[in-house]
Amino acid sequence: MRMFLLVAGRSLLYALPYGLIATVLVVTQMEWTGQAPERETAEAVEVTLLVAGILTVGILLGSLCLGVEHLVKLRKAGVPLTPAEATVPYRLAFTLPVPPEEALRLARGAARNLEEDAKVVAYEPAEGRLKAVWHPAHRDLVLTVQVAADPAGSAVTVASRPRFRLTPFDAGQGRAGVREVAVRMGASL
Repeated sequence: MRMFLLVAGRSLLYALPYGLIATVLVVTQMEWTGQAPERETAEAVEVTLLVAGILTVGILLGSLCLGVEHLVKLRKAGVPLTPAEATVPYRLAFTLPVPPEEALRLARGAARNLEEDAKVVAYEPAEGRLKAVWHPAHRDLVLTVQVAADPAGSAVTVASRPRFRLTPFDAGQGRAGVREVAVRMGASL
């Protein structure tokens, strides 16, 4: 129940501003194109509020469906449903017993092998950073790897987030990608 409330809360926080933005766009477009009928001010406000309500509820229901799909996919993957494990973006930190340059090369190879359409879009060995984009299940996700020197070898942080930063859920795809990259790099999870 607690996780459903988390999903409902994130969905509501997502739906309210987008419902308002969509309403402004619809009403403005109707006014500019002359499609809005002449109405008294009170009636125009009522219609605008009705449009806002319909759009917000539609966005809320769509977001709730995505949130439930996110939780179902995580549960099927055997992930404990806690706020830390189910939150987007997902981040994982670990240590590898190799120099930072080698860890970054391992990350590049792992990121390229996520899927056939995965692309490394930034590879900065001097900064110990890598950025890749891939599209699991028709979702655009961004994977980042940060590598730093550590007494035990390399401190590595792998993170994933939706390409569109305001997307509240990714159906567990980001978490799966982060864990896959970490395992391919040699991390013991």
